[in-house]
This record gives sequence, C-alpha cells and structure tokens, in this order.
Amino acid sequence: MFSSKSFYTVAVAAVALAIPVLGDRNFRVINNCPEGINIFVNGITLGSLSANGGSGVVSEPDDFSGVFYTNANGGNQNGFNTLRAGFEGNGDYYFLVVDNNHFNTEISIRPERPEFFGQFCQTIDCGGIGCEEAFTSFPLYFPPPSNFAPTPPLYTCPPYPNGSGNGYIITFCPNGNFPVPPFPPVLGTGDKGGT
Repeated sequence: MFSSKSFYTVAVAAVALAIPVLGDRNFRVINNCPEGINIFVNGITLGSLSANGGSGVVSEPDDFSGVFYTNANGGNQNGFNTLRAGFEGNGDYYFLVVDNNHFNTEISIRPERPEFFGQFCQTIDCGGIGCEEAFTSFPLYFPPPSNFAPTPPLYTCPPYPNGSGNGYIITFCPNGNFPVPPFPPVLGTGDKGGT
C-alpha cells in the first residue's frame, strides 16, 4: 500500500484503497512485473504495488517535475542502477533515463491524450541498455513549448485546450517480465598463443 498522501491505489488483489489529494495531473502507475515492486518518486518511497497488474494513481500539481522508478531487480532507492520515467511540467515534457551500467526493468510511458500530428503524445518504451527512446543522463535543457515536438528522446504532450487529458500511464514490465541480464563478456578463447 502506498503511504503518500498524494497516492492512492486502485482496488487490485490485496492492495488497499487510500484517498488521494487531488492535483491537476494524474500519473497512473501499473506493475506488470512478476513480483511486487516498490515505487519511488524523486527518492521518496510511495510504497509497493502487487505483481501482475497492481496499480495506483499519483496526483501532482500540473507543473510537477520529477522521476518515477523502482528498486526492483537490482535497482536502488536513490535512483542509481534504474530506468527512470521523467517529467518536466513546465513544458509538458516526458522522457526516460537509462543507467548504462545496469538495467533493472522495462518502463513505458503512455499519455492519456491520444497521439496527434504524428509527433505529440507518443507512447515511449525502453526495454534495455542502449534503447533509443531514453537519455543516458538527465536532460539539462527543455525548449520552450511550440507547435513542433522536441527531438526524441524528449517528448511532449500538451493538454486539450480545456486542460483535460494531461495525465500519464507509467507501466513497469509492460511485457510482464524483468529483463534477462546480459551474459558475461567472453574474456578469452583459451588459446595460449605460440606455434
């Protein structure tokens, strides 16, 4: 169960329901991993989600900036060795940041607003080290909002003119499994050289 006052869980399995503090932007977090996972936002634990579909909603101010991640499968509470789902509220930007030394879980981000003009509100997914839809470090610059989408791996999804549709669905293990760890490097062939 999530203990954060801005997080409530949807009635799933044995996950209890808590009352949210409503904000302007909702982040629905789904755990499709084969085991329960802890969820962190900016280093603060929100609690855990049950395996195979456990979900909850985080409600934040419209200008929220931060990252969601888990320490499952070798990740850390401080965010190192994790794939992180990032958001920059002042431009409705969203992105993924991958640690090039370790990959703990696949993550997808899907805006609640449908994709339009082929460039805004795209679903993004990172399934391993080296994925093209993720930064290898946090972006340092966010361009001012415009009629043109930013260059990936930075994405944007402006809300409808009435302000609706500006939430996101963050899914951990969208394929239902943790990533398979890479095989260790081959250190040699056993050939001693010589003739």
